[in-house]
Amino acid sequence: GAPLLTPDGHGIGTLCVIDSVPHQLGDAQRDALAALGRQVMRQLELKRRESALQDQSRLTRAILDNVIDGIVTIDALGTIASFNKAAEKIFGYTGAEVIGRNVRILMPEPYHSAHDGYLAHYMGGGAARVIGIGREVVGQRKDGSTFPMELAVSEIGDASRRMFVGLVRDITERKLAADALREQTQRTQAILDNVIDGIITIDERGTVASLNQAAERIFGYPPGEVLGQNVKMLMPEPYHSEHDGYLANYRATGVERVIGIGREVVGRRKDGRSFPMDLAVSEISHAGRRMFVGLVRDITERKRVEQMKSEFVSTVSHELRTPLTSIAGALGLITGGAVGELPPPMKPLIDIAHKNSQRLIHLINDLLDMEKIAAGKMHFDMQLLALMPLVEQALDANKAYGEARRVRFALTERVEDLEVRIDSQRLQQVMANFLSNAAKFSPEGGQVEVAVQRRGGRVRVSVRDYGPGIPDEFRTRIFEKFSQADSSDTRQKGGTGLGLAITRELIERMGGAVGYDSVVGEGATFWIEVPIDKRGVDPAADRAGPASDTENSDAPRILVVEDDPDIAHLLQLMLTRAGYRSAVAESGEQALTLLADGDFAAMTLDLLLPGMSGLDVISRVRQNPATTDLPIIVVSATVEDGRLAIDGDFSTLDWLSKPLDEARLQSALERVMPRARSDQPQRVLHVEDDVDMHQVIRAMVGNRFTFEHAASLSDARTLLAMERFDVVILDLTLPDGSGWELLPLIRAQRPEPLVIILSGTELSHAEAGKVEAALLKSRVSPRALLDAINTRITKGKESSR
Repeated sequence: GAPLLTPDGHGIGTLCVIDSVPHQLGDAQRDALAALGRQVMRQLELKRRESALQDQSRLTRAILDNVIDGIVTIDALGTIASFNKAAEKIFGYTGAEVIGRNVRILMPEPYHSAHDGYLAHYMGGGAARVIGIGREVVGQRKDGSTFPMELAVSEIGDASRRMFVGLVRDITERKLAADALREQTQRTQAILDNVIDGIITIDERGTVASLNQAAERIFGYPPGEVLGQNVKMLMPEPYHSEHDGYLANYRATGVERVIGIGREVVGRRKDGRSFPMDLAVSEISHAGRRMFVGLVRDITERKRVEQMKSEFVSTVSHELRTPLTSIAGALGLITGGAVGELPPPMKPLIDIAHKNSQRLIHLINDLLDMEKIAAGKMHFDMQLLALMPLVEQALDANKAYGEARRVRFALTERVEDLEVRIDSQRLQQVMANFLSNAAKFSPEGGQVEVAVQRRGGRVRVSVRDYGPGIPDEFRTRIFEKFSQADSSDTRQKGGTGLGLAITRELIERMGGAVGYDSVVGEGATFWIEVPIDKRGVDPAADRAGPASDTENSDAPRILVVEDDPDIAHLLQLMLTRAGYRSAVAESGEQALTLLADGDFAAMTLDLLLPGMSGLDVISRVRQNPATTDLPIIVVSATVEDGRLAIDGDFSTLDWLSKPLDEARLQSALERVMPRARSDQPQRVLHVEDDVDMHQVIRAMVGNRFTFEHAASLSDARTLLAMERFDVVILDLTLPDGSGWELLPLIRAQRPEPLVIILSGTELSHAEAGKVEAALLKSRVSPRALLDAINTRITKGKESSR
């Protein structure tokens, strides 16, 4: 036997010769047997290598058939030797159709004709100029169409048998995407170069990376002079010095305090001049880095126009409202009998003058309301309120207007126990506009119908008249500013053409909708729709506390402690009609919580409450030093039992038995909250440059107060330095400055006078917070003025205790 050994010496078996009898092999026989063993091993090794090559070939074929790139091999003559499935898909040929043919069939001109020359040149001189090595070329499909492709060619084999392998990738989609991106980039650049807003990009260090032509024009720099510089060169102080700190803080904390995000700032031009600009900054990520994009708009012209508009509105407010208020106030006093009985021939003339002065005031108020809406300065005091009392209040308030035109208002449909979140004053303004329009266009002796209807989650309030209706040609413009159906009959009705435009703005800004229906010759129906409030688990939470108060109102605030919601609503309605604010508590515990958090002038109290009784509430209120003198009106069905149960003398406690009426409630409030009384007339300083206006105000107030008049800041300063006043009625627009300049001097007096602003311009919330009361000249009345003075003096006395 001869051992069978692998090339590395491992034994895998033995080659044996066998006979039936034993033999002794000779040397020649042993050599022959060993040679046979080596031959067997060579055959086995060849078999193993062949099997491995077959496995490798199958693996290679599987890889070639599944790669997404085409792989084509050619020999030195350019003949195709192999063609994988991806190549078949790319070129549209099968392997059988191209193998053995020249690779030129896959190339359009000029590559087709030049291919053999390229190949021969390479084979002869070795110059690596084989078509498409590592570059973009063009291929040709079986159907003759061409396409862009990437081609990488490498050489294999040796000098005796050279072969070339081509790796092909169809880049049609990529080229289309690249072309689209390039076109988009060009369009974007064209837009950037032509927009009126400046666009600036900076990196985290504040270095300017790009800016468009508009930015160069806005800041006055030529192209290239800003790139690479810190963006603070475009900022005046304090932004210039603070810019790096803002950026450092943003990088460290992520707090978005980068200069000018969504706000108005100041820029600096190359010549050093500053200018106002709107700046919006956003963060983007570019190439793994944080970048900032700033959108800049020069608002110099806009600010100039706004200033002109502000000056115009101020002129309208002061120069027109002040004399008109004097005229209307004086005429109102005369028609009200302040100067005695008028001669019969004079009375209709005075009535005409008074009526038309009121029309002119309404016109000015409409113009200013429209300006406030357009400027976004209209404030809305949204409250959760019962709707039906508001509708009834609107009918009562406009009843006299309808009667003057011999038109009757009728409430034809109701929806009880329905609450909406709305600004009651704005709703009254809307209803007044609808009702006055309906009355103007109704025939004499006609009826205007008001209906309240539930429509799913909304409620509709509609006002219908039986007048001429709305002409077809006017319907598309009816809610536009200054729109009126331009017929002589309509023009005779008067109006600014702003009422419906204001109505639409008010309702839409309160979350509602407005519309109309009309048939020519049969009348028109104007309607508003607002969402019905979906009450939560605790309905008292919506009725109690500040939500039921009127912001900026100086009316006394009454706490209604009542667990019956219907009675609570009734009491609130009575208090509202009497000029008070109110909040509701449904239990004694809630009442004590509200008293601790709010400032109430009085409290109505039911004795039978869930949990803590009304008597316990009285005891707790009287034990608290902050509320020991709080006026309490007991409104209960068990008044007599309550009187017997209380052992003590509470002078500010009044008793009303249920059922009660409005007059008894008002009378009780007047008893427990008497108006300010004084043995000496209260001293009032009226700072007003319009002498007529001063005379009207004095006539409105009567002889209960001693008046001093100052027509300028200078006069007012002199009087304030020499005398003490209880109240200062202050106009803001004076010939030598603003009335606000007097506030420090007024506040320096001891005791401090109470300040009432009486101006032609409505105040902002911040301005109104500086004084005790603010009245608008065009809407001032004797009652409003007296209430303001008396309330301020009363509060002043209470605060000085």
